[in-house]
Amino acid sequence: MERIIYNIPNNAKYFSSVRLVVGSILNTLMLDIEEIEDMKIAVTECLNICLGLCLSPEININFSIDSDKIDIKISNIDSDLLENFDDLRLSLTIIKCLVDETHFNEMSIHIVKNL
Repeated sequence: MERIIYNIPNNAKYFSSVRLVVGSILNTLMLDIEEIEDMKIAVTECLNICLGLCLSPEININFSIDSDKIDIKISNIDSDLLENFDDLRLSLTIIKCLVDETHFNEMSIHIVKNL
């Protein structure tokens, strides 16, 4: 298993750098362009959620790459607040439609794409 850790300030102006990292990682895994774009959109939606729910000034993004899947964990959010924000329902729906698995833990969102 390979792990890549990427940290950004909790500021939307850094989201494009995360999209570049996601695209680069998935390109090395030989995914097709549609799958790469879907994951970039899903990660961006997760980051949009983090803007309102982040518990620290920094967002942590961890990539875990196995032979059969990639797991992206976005940390430092208060996922208990997700249920209280109706505005986030669209983002959550988009994420669930674009990835194979979605998990919410105490302080993180996990999205999984099977390879």
